Amino acid sequence: MPRLIINADDCNLTPGVTRGILKSHDEGILTSTTVLINLPLEEKTVRELKMRRELGLGIHLNVTLAGPVSRVSRIPSLLKPGGIFCRPPDYQEKPPSVKEIITEYEAQIRLFEKRFQKLPDHLDTHHHLHDHPLFFGALASVAKKWKLPIRRSRTRR
Repeated sequence: MPRLIINADDCNLTPGVTRGILKSHDEGILTSTTVLINLPLEEKTVRELKMRRELGLGIHLNVTLAGPVSRVSRIPSLLKPGGIFCRPPDYQEKPPSVKEIITEYEAQIRLFEKRFQKLPDHLDTHHHLHDHPLFFGALASVAKKWKLPIRRSRTRR
């Protein structure tokens, strides 16, 4: 039986974004969200998300905003000086290591599992990096290893 999934990215980006996601779910509009797990996550937010058992909870894998979950020394091709992630245009100039992308993605999945006591129900990426073949390859590898579905926004030809 087909079903419609309405997903909201960027849960945990700001308190206002998260409140909007929770309200949209409570009002019956939203069925799923993806969490930016590498950003500071308050225990109150974790409790609020876990209370909503019908809300699909995925992870918005992020290598373009703020800092990593992994040790900086393990993922240098993803970082600017100061240990923050490169922005999408930076990756066009100098593509990162696929191995390092996988390292960070898996660290974020492990942190999600620790915070929510379960695996995410799906994966996607911040700034739609999964539309880029290099990042999609890393995402597909991680998804296969962890047996998790991917939410993909579009395909490139």
